[in-house]
Amino acid sequence: MLKGVLVVNRSLPLRVALIVGLLAGGYAIAKALVGRAAAGAPDAQAIQQDLALELRLLSDQVIPNYQAIEVELTLVNTSEDAAYHVVLPGDGSWKRWREPHMQWRGFFAGEDGSFQRHQFQPFSRCRQHHPDWRADIVLLQPGERRRLSAGDPRRFFQKHEAGTWELRVHYEYMAKPARSGLGEDSVFPDETAFGEMRGTPPFELVSNPISFDVVAPLEMEVTVIGELPVNEPAPLSELVRIELNNRSEAPVELLPLGGDRLRSGIRAILWVTPEDRRFKTIEAVDPPAPAAPYVLAPGETVSMLGDPRFASDFDAIVQFEADGDAPESVSVKIHYSRTGWAYRIVSDSVEIPVR
Repeated sequence: MLKGVLVVNRSLPLRVALIVGLLAGGYAIAKALVGRAAAGAPDAQAIQQDLALELRLLSDQVIPNYQAIEVELTLVNTSEDAAYHVVLPGDGSWKRWREPHMQWRGFFAGEDGSFQRHQFQPFSRCRQHHPDWRADIVLLQPGERRRLSAGDPRRFFQKHEAGTWELRVHYEYMAKPARSGLGEDSVFPDETAFGEMRGTPPFELVSNPISFDVVAPLEMEVTVIGELPVNEPAPLSELVRIELNNRSEAPVELLPLGGDRLRSGIRAILWVTPEDRRFKTIEAVDPPAPAAPYVLAPGETVSMLGDPRFASDFDAIVQFEADGDAPESVSVKIHYSRTGWAYRIVSDSVEIPVR
């Protein structure tokens, strides 16, 4: 009996060794399989290391504040052997309503020369957009470059003054599901909501910076010369004097104010924006404009109401409508723009007394 027990005890280490070996082998196989699966899965760090956003300024280094800023934005796969699925920006991306979420960020230095982080404001537009971004997924091959829509960063500035800008573009994939519509119940099921981006983790790309100077060659000066009656029409020319001054060292071509240019699609426009909505422009005195553009020489000033070279009889009839008490004054701004300009010239606010 004792001998039998000894025989059993001798075989026990072998059995344990076999069991341990099988377990270790299974663990090694499982570990290898997991490792291969992990290697094939998208990795945020690898994506951010291999993909790059290239931003290039196409406009001149010095840009008048009424002209658009032209840029070129390119998504580049710098890897030599890895391809990545990415989502191209589409309708709603620059409002951060859908994948990818695009944003301008940067700094602005005004007259004092110190750079301050600028809070970019999304441009105004309707809520309708294309929330199903799956059709914008592409496979970016090694070394491939894709041009992205960037638009004009001036749409986000909400600034007209002169200064120096330093800008970057941020591309952010947040791994939010695609939608068929705008409602909360329009999200696609998880198994189809991401298309070929399924399993891709959130990641962010930041472009190289670009810098440029915005100059304000034209200055609009508005001087109050009269009082605004209540509930009575009044010519704008009897309330304010509006002058445009060329502060630059180069001539600036202006389009004179007048209505006959509307038919040809070439026009200049002057308008008023009041803080109080009871101030209304009820009629435009819009005679034919001078035929030729007017070139404003360096240092020259032109009157925008009554000057025969620019707007001989152009005027507007305004009125402040009030049923009860009227304010002591109304704050207004004057705007001027013309065909060929992307943006307008804006005056400082002035207070027109109310009588």
